[in-house]
Amino acid sequence: MVGRGFAKEFVLAAFLLPGLAGCGASSSGYERYVPDSARAQEALDQTLAAWKNGEATGPLKLKSAPIAIQVADSTRRPGQRLVGYELLGEISGEGPRTFVVRLKLDNPVVEREVHYYLVGIDPLWVFRQEDYDAVVHWDACAADESEDAAYRHALAGHAAGGPRRDVRGPRREAPSLESGGAGAP
Repeated sequence: MVGRGFAKEFVLAAFLLPGLAGCGASSSGYERYVPDSARAQEALDQTLAAWKNGEATGPLKLKSAPIAIQVADSTRRPGQRLVGYELLGEISGEGPRTFVVRLKLDNPVVEREVHYYLVGIDPLWVFRQEDYDAVVHWDACAADESEDAAYRHALAGHAAGGPRRDVRGPRREAPSLESGGAGAP
């Protein structure tokens, strides 16, 4: 299970990783934050071995180097144990190191293939795909929330007797059948 410190670290990562997920960046861009394949695989294997042994999710220390490993896996359920895993391989492509892993879980008994994304140098982050996607798309959620807040603020001003401002943009009226608009006979 993920502890309270996870939330703080997850939010910190949310501000750092959108810049790492850019497209078409030069070698001075996000690539410098992608760990080499051997180190990424070692970190993932160490993370999964710790879970299997019932150890805390992090932070861990990489055995071959003085590097911290942070884990973001919000899909772990309380009481669910990892009884086995198999690293099926790395998926090549742009962005973070991506590995496919077969997890064998207990309570309930289930076997599934999942993707883990590894990014960062120190700390080296191990993200379950769902968590990585949430962090990368966090900025879109924040923009929606700020627009909603502005709209609620404008409505609150109108309710207090002030002028109503529509911050969502101009409204379009549906064409009338009588005025010869779209769909008129």
